[in-house]
Amino acid sequence: MREWAKENLENQYYDWPLFKRILGYLQPYRLLVAVSLLLLLAVSMLNLVGPYLTKVVIDDFIRVGQYQDWLRDRSDQNTRRRKYCDRELSRS
Repeated sequence: MREWAKENLENQYYDWPLFKRILGYLQPYRLLVAVSLLLLLAVSMLNLVGPYLTKVVIDDFIRVGQYQDWLRDRSDQNTRRRKYCDRELSRS
């Protein structure tokens, strides 16, 4: 067996007793640890809400083909902005 694989297996044996020892130190802070874990779970769930709402908006509220009008409007705005900038630069 390779040397790095042996080290990894040996280190796994010591992980559980170390974890139990750390849990012993956390006993006085049980409530804070529980609240922290619940908040961690809540934040993880809330991080999934944004992409889900984006999916709902795209699937349910943006009509098929509506984006083409939006792209054309954006293109017109960019063309006007470019003409304005060119005109201002030519005056300088």
